[in-house]
Amino acid sequence: MLRTPAYVFVSHGSRDPRPAAAIAQLITDLTTDDRPLLGHAMLECAPEPLSEQLITLARTAQTQGFSELRLVPLFLLPGVHVTEDIPLQVQAAQAKLGSFPLTQTAYLGTLDGLQGLLKPQHQHTLLLSHGSRKPGGNALIERLAQALDLTPSFWSVEPKLETTIAQLVNQGATSIAIKPFFLTQGGITDAIAAEVARLADIYPQVSLTLENTLDRQPGFREIVLELFD
Repeated sequence: MLRTPAYVFVSHGSRDPRPAAAIAQLITDLTTDDRPLLGHAMLECAPEPLSEQLITLARTAQTQGFSELRLVPLFLLPGVHVTEDIPLQVQAAQAKLGSFPLTQTAYLGTLDGLQGLLKPQHQHTLLLSHGSRKPGGNALIERLAQALDLTPSFWSVEPKLETTIAQLVNQGATSIAIKPFFLTQGGITDAIAAEVARLADIYPQVSLTLENTLDRQPGFREIVLELFD
């Protein structure tokens, strides 16, 4: 048996094909003999439960002689999916696999290198996250924004994008950059782009710049490599 582990990316899953395509490209870019990435498993929007996907991948890893299968969660925040849902699915898969080990690495959002992708290049820069309605659910984003001198804003809860931009315009901002705290493009980022275009019509005197999702930022792949250390 090889002493090296095999790896699998675990994501939330989406009916939009773009996130899966972006992760497939990431696998292609990062797979080496010393870093075997066997695929991508999804918590939702997959034909099989995550546990069954992991069993299939683990058996492939075992057949190929790897020592274990390590799950790399491509999640930005430590929500229920990371702390409860994935561990439960791993536990269910492990019960069927026996002694061949499944282990879960740190999730993507723990990496300090991500902060380098979020550093503002403009005086007025928003950090736009999806947002949570749970009490305290947005505290991590608020702390991250404060540490990086960014203005926190949320897509689904207040202060929403329109609210935050209106506040900055009232304070005299003439140029505002928006950093989406989203891993890949998808339906929400399409909606964000449409909202930015609408707001640009409302505030023609203000330059609004919507930046790329994290996977399209220079240096993103090098940051992901930290999860394999």
